[in-house]
Amino acid sequence: MVDVPQEKPPLLSGSDAQALQFLKIFADEVHMADHVVKSPPSHLVLGSITKQNVLQHYANIFEPGRGKPLGNPLHIEMDRSVTPVHAPRCLIPVSKLDKVNKELSRLCDNGIIKPGDPQTRVHHSDDEEKLPLLKNAKVFTIVDVSEAFHTIELDDESALLTTFMGPDGRYCFTRMPFGISSGPEEYQRRQHEFLHGLPGVINIADDICIFWCGDTIEDANVDHDRNLVRLLDKCSDYDLHLSAKKLQFKATSVTFMGHRLTDEGLEPDPAKISAITEMPRLEDKAGVQRFLGMCQYLSKFCPNLSASVLPLRELTKQDAAFIWSNTHERAFHAAKEFISKATALRYYDPSFPVTLQVDASEDAIGGVLLQQDPPVCFTSHTLSNTEKQYAQIEKECLAIVTCMNKWHQYLYGKQDITVHTDHQPLESIFKKPISKAPRRLQRMMLKLLDYQFNMIFKRGKELHVADTLSRAALKDSFESQQ
Repeated sequence: MVDVPQEKPPLLSGSDAQALQFLKIFADEVHMADHVVKSPPSHLVLGSITKQNVLQHYANIFEPGRGKPLGNPLHIEMDRSVTPVHAPRCLIPVSKLDKVNKELSRLCDNGIIKPGDPQTRVHHSDDEEKLPLLKNAKVFTIVDVSEAFHTIELDDESALLTTFMGPDGRYCFTRMPFGISSGPEEYQRRQHEFLHGLPGVINIADDICIFWCGDTIEDANVDHDRNLVRLLDKCSDYDLHLSAKKLQFKATSVTFMGHRLTDEGLEPDPAKISAITEMPRLEDKAGVQRFLGMCQYLSKFCPNLSASVLPLRELTKQDAAFIWSNTHERAFHAAKEFISKATALRYYDPSFPVTLQVDASEDAIGGVLLQQDPPVCFTSHTLSNTEKQYAQIEKECLAIVTCMNKWHQYLYGKQDITVHTDHQPLESIFKKPISKAPRRLQRMMLKLLDYQFNMIFKRGKELHVADTLSRAALKDSFESQQ
């Protein structure tokens, strides 16, 4: 060891000291530290560190966020020989929409996700997603895009594919023509992107609805005009033309999305009602199928409608001969009578509790979804031959499962659902563990685990709508089997 006075430079370098044999280094005994152990901060005492100490001293690493990426970006290899499968869009239940949109915005802000390629994103419209937006709407304005398909320009290669012969030579479209199979979906996607971010505006294809909401007409007018001006300014900036002839301005009821939108609720399209009520007697099986298809559209407006056409459904069976009897004539006129008195429905409001009334008869099940007493929608479902053999308690449970599945978009995620049933034993069974129920009921009860609801027993005379829905077809259905 050599003592060096303070503030004095050393006389020999390390290499010279080794050459003169004043310094020996034993390399096999030298060890390199792979990390440096820091002494804990003075206010963190080993053996006495608390959770609060950790959160305060290391607050930077406990902040929300993803931090730095671990390693280099991941590259995903795809097997090009595998045929891709287009996954169907999962519709978000109404009660979950706000939470899902907030979470998507948060993930975008944090850089975890980003909007997909607009060339590959496909937009689907669904009435159940749009109609709840109208719950407080007072007045509506409808505008229609002029020559909607022709607002989409074709590239040169695509234009050649549309070549056709004219009287004096060949022509091809420079704008998207009508008749292309993907045309409606492509236009809907672009229209949806164009309107994205505009409040109080919804669209189906080239029809755009501007609505206003407010506690008073004055407030609603201001809200509507603000939404309308935003839309018109954007159309002006993009030179998107609207049809003046089809403009419905500040109306209290308009036809949109195949329905009649009013300030009181939802009604069926009068044109569709007229087409059915004026329909002549059906002449063949295909005509019956068309009639039943149109009735399907109106079933949510008309209590008893689906059950009343039960005899007509018998004619559509593959091995059934088409013989029009008095039973079918009565069912046909009864259906048209129900349609002529179609009930107006209120708009679904996710902030209100839901009451589900269900009932089952020997041949059918029925239900109605209520919010603050007015109906939101009806359903009536005829039972299959197998389901007709179920015990009554099983039919009553099947009615609940059917209604829950049908109105999944409204019910999933809600915690304030009440189910009314007139079958008291079923109420008792739902209070017990699933393992205590019969096997068939177990399978149905497992399907209901996705929903949170309370079941209450009500006498049949208190379930006016559901009881009628399930029993309207009994008389005619028996006659049709004779």
